[in-house]
Parts: sequence; structure tokens; C-alpha cells
Amino acid sequence: MSTLFSNPTIQTFDDSLERKKAQKQRGYLARIFPFDLETIEKLQSEGAGVFFVPNPQVDLNQRGILNTKEFKFLSLDLDVTKESSGMVDEDIKAAKKQLEAKLLGLEIKPNVVIETKNGLQPVWEFANPKQLTTEEERVDADTLYERMVLGVTKVLGHKSEGDSLSRVIRYPKTKHLKDPNNPHTIDYKETNSTCPTFETFMAAYPPASFSEIKTPYAEIIKGVDIGDRFKLGLRLLGRWLKGSRLDEFETVVWPMFKIWNQTCNPPKAESMVREHFEGIAKKETAKRQEEVSNSAAIRREPFEFNPILLSSLTEDDYLDIDWIWEGFIAKGHITLLSALWKSGKTTLVAELLKAIQEAKPLAGQTTKKVRTLIVTEESKNMWYRRKEDHDLTLDIWIVPRPVNRRLSYIEWVKFINEVLDFAKNEGIELVVLDTISTFWSVTNENDASDVGAALLPLTSVTEEGMGVLMVHHFRKSGGEEGTAARGSGALGSYVDILVDFSRMDKEDPKSTKRVIKTYSRFDETPIEVVLEYLNDEYVTLGTIKEVRREAKLGVVINILEKKKEGLTVSEIVENWDEDLYGKPKKKRSVSDYISELLEKGVVVNAGEKMVGKTLAPVYCLAENNASKTSIGDTSHFASDIEPKNWNASETGNARVDKNEATTLAKKESSLNSIASVNKKSSAPSEVPEEPEKGSSFDKSTTGNGELKPTGLFKTGDDQFERKIKITKAWIPKSSKQALEKSITKLETYLEREAENSARDWRYPLVDSLYSKMIDEHGAKNFSESEDK
Repeated sequence: MSTLFSNPTIQTFDDSLERKKAQKQRGYLARIFPFDLETIEKLQSEGAGVFFVPNPQVDLNQRGILNTKEFKFLSLDLDVTKESSGMVDEDIKAAKKQLEAKLLGLEIKPNVVIETKNGLQPVWEFANPKQLTTEEERVDADTLYERMVLGVTKVLGHKSEGDSLSRVIRYPKTKHLKDPNNPHTIDYKETNSTCPTFETFMAAYPPASFSEIKTPYAEIIKGVDIGDRFKLGLRLLGRWLKGSRLDEFETVVWPMFKIWNQTCNPPKAESMVREHFEGIAKKETAKRQEEVSNSAAIRREPFEFNPILLSSLTEDDYLDIDWIWEGFIAKGHITLLSALWKSGKTTLVAELLKAIQEAKPLAGQTTKKVRTLIVTEESKNMWYRRKEDHDLTLDIWIVPRPVNRRLSYIEWVKFINEVLDFAKNEGIELVVLDTISTFWSVTNENDASDVGAALLPLTSVTEEGMGVLMVHHFRKSGGEEGTAARGSGALGSYVDILVDFSRMDKEDPKSTKRVIKTYSRFDETPIEVVLEYLNDEYVTLGTIKEVRREAKLGVVINILEKKKEGLTVSEIVENWDEDLYGKPKKKRSVSDYISELLEKGVVVNAGEKMVGKTLAPVYCLAENNASKTSIGDTSHFASDIEPKNWNASETGNARVDKNEATTLAKKESSLNSIASVNKKSSAPSEVPEEPEKGSSFDKSTTGNGELKPTGLFKTGDDQFERKIKITKAWIPKSSKQALEKSITKLETYLEREAENSARDWRYPLVDSLYSKMIDEHGAKNFSESEDK
């Protein structure tokens, strides 16, 4: 038996529309009270319609969103006709029958269906009701309620009248009396004994987006239907009052609200409208009286003097950092992103929004889905193009070009308060000011006191737990150690994280490589990251040192590719084209590059030759096509490997720029080359050259000599797991650490990305390790290990 009708709050109205229009007031038939059968019968006998509130109320003598103590039920009000339509009873019954069939055909059927005169009111009861104790929880629950109603009605294909957490529906076994000459008894059916959870319900009927539940003011002003009058009317009234002076409330706002009410279908009684007006006007008046003028308009007192003994602090006083973009932007903290004009900082912001939207890493650091507000100096046109180019669909609000002159300090404080009010109402977690110098009240950016004063109001935003990203310009002369941002050093010293964004190669304006350098209060922040804009997204390359070394390794590979017979170190230096590759490296550096390429298997020793009186080793590429996946070509890293987080290590400030994903990408390239070399090595004659029975490989290749999967993924999985197990068992101690590390990295990656491109290269990589094991230990040992 459903708990729907257990001691609810009852709401009665005069059911007669004609009588209400004539009286133009609510009258004594409009009541709110705890369930009482005697009172209900008395009011019914006088013409009242009887309704009840499904969701339990704190005070049973009141009804409202802020009086709701539990989100336990979700109900719809589905009319098949209106009272004034003139539809005959037989047609109404047939339409209700069709609607009932739709409801009972849903994936999750309602628990109860109430039959009214002109429609049905289905109700779902949740197995895990949400307890609501604070005003914020109740407002959030009401918003969720709206979204859930719209989500299920999309699937049902029928509009619901009204969608409030504290909405009322008809009480069963009472009478519908809008037509006193043709009363209708309200009935109900219990249609489903299993109560869904919120999770299963929302999985079946995904809630609508926030943008879908917000009716534009341009539509509200035209008038609304009966189900939306209360909520949309208060929203419109609140906006009018907020934009008016106190002395205009009665002379301007009240007449406008009365006129608007007459455009609704049908209008509310004037006494009810006046009651709404007085309640909201009273709250707005009290709010303004509490606000202090001038700089004290910030939400809290100008200062707090409350000394705390340091030794009294406990773990409860420590709050973990809640990262929006790990290491770069945190809730409750301010980040300053500075760059030269037209260097791509707004593109970086757009890429950040896309990463946040998809909760994917950017610059090797994780991001989190959050609702965002951007105050921007750019036009709506620019942001429309950016939305289309980056496919931005997340809940992102923009305030395009909100000012047309330099704000005074008082106006700046008021502007930040407007930002804060909107952000709190919409659940914003990240506020972006792009660029800060366009909006703040600072007249002299080099004046530390002026800059410091302008930054203080932002404290009211961070105190609400929101992250703030301020975008700013570099000074023309640049700067080092966090001083590149234009203006006073007070700006850099006030924020928590400084991010400098610049071109890696300042002499090449066409280069898409960018460097992020940071100065931060947090150990989680990477010191330096190099990004490259490829295929409409930023790809993480590593540190400047790593990127430059990769480039030099690529030069060596390119030189060796042109000399397929091989070269000595001296000859590589001689063939170094200064115009193409820059200043030639010394023999010692080239020897270092060769050692690394040998270790990775990209280069092999091809013999020796006399150079003068000395016998020098000759080096060549492991395969003539090795450069196709050479280390020098870093553009493949993003498509092959999703970057991991940057790891902390013992450097000057306990942070180091080490991208493990890039290392894994290199390992993949080099191990493919190892596999090719090992096939030519002195492996025992017993090693079969044909693929084993049941393998996921055939004799075709990928085009560069590597075996390719046939697509038998399940068979391949078994083969993959077996090869890893055998390879681990027979790795000699001398090479165990390196090879096990390769396998572990591979397994970690596959666990995270177990589909798409991962399947295409996992087998060649394992096969390389497997071949190396057989080459070193022979097929006999392999067979014995299989038997075991």
C-alpha cells in the first residue's frame, strides 16, 4: 500500500471559476490544513475543490518549496481537455483510456494513477527519498523536480501542467465541482507495487538540461497558463522589483504586475496576486536595508578580528583542495592566466571548457564537470563561433561586453555582487573574467593599492566555494619568475596560482606550440607544460627540455634514414644540416642520442668502419621505415595515448614535469622496432615463424612490417593474457625491471582505455615482448612453461 495518502497537507480552492471571477478574491474556501475529513466534507459541500501535497511538508498548515521536508514523490498533471473545451464525456473517457495505456507501457510505471474529470495524475514513489533540511537543498530539489518532470514527459509525449516540488493534485474520493451541475468523483488505481530509486528513474528518463527548464522572460511577459502562473509570476516579479527603486514598488511595479496577471490564462484572483506582490516586495525591501553602501556592499562585514590559537587547530580545520582543473584551478581560489594578446589564451579557455564538459585531461591534468559563468570582453558572435567550433554544450553562461566605460570602485563592487548572486542562483562553480582589465575599476595598473582594492571584492566569490579564473595580458617587455603579467606585482601576490601562457618558439609566429609556466601555492601544480594545437585541440608534449630532446632525436633519425647503409657518430655530425636543423651538436651529444635510440631499439649497430686510424661503430635504423613512427614525430602522442597526471618528485619545490603517457608512447614505438630486429636475430631454429594456432594475428601486416590483429578480440584477449603471464615468468633478473615496467604500463593503459585504438596496437606490443623472451630463452623453455 502506497504511503501517498498518509496524513498529507490539504489545500482547498473554490472550484467554481465563475464564482471566483465574480468575487475577485480567494474567500474562505481557500484553506491549507492537515488532513481532516470533517473539514474536507464541510468545504466540499460549499463548492471547494480538494487537493493535497504529495511531498511531506514541515508545517502541515503551510505549503511551499521551502516548507518541503522530503522529496519522496513525483507527480504529473496530464489533462486530455480543458473544462471550457466542450468535449463530450465519451470522448474524454476514450482519451483518458489512451493516456492510461501510455503510462502503463512506460519502462517504469507510476505507482499510483489518480483519475480526474479531465485527465490523469500519475505519481511515482521513490524507494530512497531525499531528506531536505536546508533552504539550499530545497531549492536544488525543486530544480531537479522540474528537470525530472520534463524528462519523463518527453518520453511520454504529453505535457504536464505545473512542475513544483510542492505542487498539489486532486485528493481521491472527493468531487470535482467546476461544473456544479455535472460533478465528477476523483478515483485512483495502484498500478505498480515496486518503488524505483532516483538513480533507476533518471536512467530511464534522463532529466532535462537547466536551459530547457528556464522559460525566457520574453515568453513569460506574454502571459502563462494555469500550471506555471505561480512560479513564473514570482520570477518575473522578483526581476522587476530588483531593477526598481523602493519608491517605485507601488507606483510602477504593482500596476505592471496586475496588468501581466490579466494576460494569463486564466488570471489569478487579484487578492492572491496582491498577496504574492506584498510578500516578495517585503523581502526585497528588507534585503536592501541590510546592505551597506559603498565598499561595505560586499556580502560580509569589512573585516573580522577573531584570533585563533594555532595549536588549537585540528584535522577538521583542514579542507582538501577541490580541483576543477587539477593543479591549475581550484574551488575557493583564484588563478591568474596571463599571455600576450592574440597568443591563444581565449582558445585555451575554450579548450578548457571542452575538457571540463567531457571531464577529460588537459595539459596532463584531470578536469571536473562544473557549471561555468564567463564575463567576456568578446561579442556574442565570437562566442557563437567558438561554441560551434568546439562543440560546447555544457551549462555555460556568458556575459558578453557588459560595460561600456571604466567602472568606479562602487560600481565594480556592485558588478561583482551581481555576478555572485547569479552564480549562487544557477549553481555556478567556476567564474571566468576575460580579461580582468576590461571590467575592474583600476585606473592605474601599476598602483598596488588600486589593484589590491579591486581584488578584495572577489573574496566574496571564493568564500562561496567558487573557483575564479582571471585572464590578463603580459607586459610588453615580458618578465621572468611570475612577473610577466601587466601591472603591479600586487596582482601576482594576491592570487593563488599564476599561469603564464606563451609561444615556445617566439621567433616563429606560425608555430602552434605553447608553454604553460606556473607559480603556485600548491604542490599539485606542474611547473611547466608544453602544448601543441593539433587537429583543433591542445596535445600535451612534455617539458621544454623533453620536447627539444625529442626534436634532436628526430634529427638523428632523419639523417640516418637518408643514409640507409649507416653512419658513424662523426658522419652524423657532418651530415647535420645547420639551415634545416639548427646549429650542429657536438659528437658527445650525438653519441648520447645514439645511446638512447639504441636502448629504444630504433637504431642498431650495423658493424664497424675505419675512421682515420680508429675503428668506429656504424649505426643505422632498425627498419628502413622506422621513421614513420619515429620519436621525432610527436604528433601521434595525443591520438595514441591519453596523458596521465604529472608526478611529483624531489625537485626544488617538490614537483617535476614527468609525463608517463608520453614515455609509454615512446615505448610503443621502440618496442615495435625491437620486434622487427628480433625477427632477424639469432633465435633458435625451433621457434615457429608462423603464428600459433588460435592467435589473433594473420600474416598480413600494417604496412610497416608489423603484424596486425584480425579483429578476433576475444581470442586475442586470451592470447594476450597468456603471453603476458609466460613473459613475466621467464624474464631474466637483469632485464626484469625494465620489461615488467613496460608490461605494467600497458596493462594500466588497457584497463583505462579498453576499446577503440587500444585494441589495434596492444597485440604488436605484447608480441614484441613475447618474441624477445623466446629469442633469449628458446622455444623449449616456453613449451615447459606452457605445460606448467
